[in-house]
Amino acid sequence: TELRRVYGSEPGSGFEPSVCQSCLPSWLEQEPMCEQLADRDRRIYAHKQAKAAALREWHVMIPPKYWTSSFRGFVPRTERQREVAEQLKAWQGDPPFVVLCGPSRVGKTHLAVAKLFRGARCCRRTDHEGVVYPFVDETDLADRWRRANRPGGGDPDAVLDPVIHGGLVVIDDLGKVGSTPKWAAQMFRIINERLNNERPTIITTNLRGAAIEACYGPDHGPAIRHRLKEAMRLVFDQPEGVANDN
Repeated sequence: TELRRVYGSEPGSGFEPSVCQSCLPSWLEQEPMCEQLADRDRRIYAHKQAKAAALREWHVMIPPKYWTSSFRGFVPRTERQREVAEQLKAWQGDPPFVVLCGPSRVGKTHLAVAKLFRGARCCRRTDHEGVVYPFVDETDLADRWRRANRPGGGDPDAVLDPVIHGGLVVIDDLGKVGSTPKWAAQMFRIINERLNNERPTIITTNLRGAAIEACYGPDHGPAIRHRLKEAMRLVFDQPEGVANDN
């Protein structure tokens, strides 16, 4: 596949991949490197640059912090975290939704991206406008949708359709954005259409139950909460000595 051509191995596998030779010359021309760097350092540097270019080209919005996420690299602090990681690793899309719920800094996004990388098919281009967003942060998605709604801002549906129709999609930090009735309606649309069409989806959130309902308001909050009840819920505990940022 194209990703394997660039990565040289499965993304997130923990192994140092080979450098795509077609990418190496252009990146070295654009980013002059110190001649004293060792050959291995050059390869690693060129690989990272090629990887960044591939992610930008495919509209993959995974933050660089999580580019190396893997199940092997996840270090559970509690027995419950170990159980959650094993359950997510074994998940094969039935049920189609998984909700990773828990406080901040317990590894929800790390594990979601690790699962995304294991399903390499989800990072490829799709036949839906040739674009796929396998990872979206709800705050960023809402901001792009609102900007598209402004005069001359473009087509709002073009922002949401790849999220609705993509393969495996990660929706990160559900409920962090300040929701309005209009955005709550769009969030329900995304969740409802993906669930009805059994499209595999991983959601991370700090919220549970009534808090999700309150976040999205009386018109769509109860419906979103009801739909998420059909998901497999993997709830993290709070490790001792780790502060909750909520």
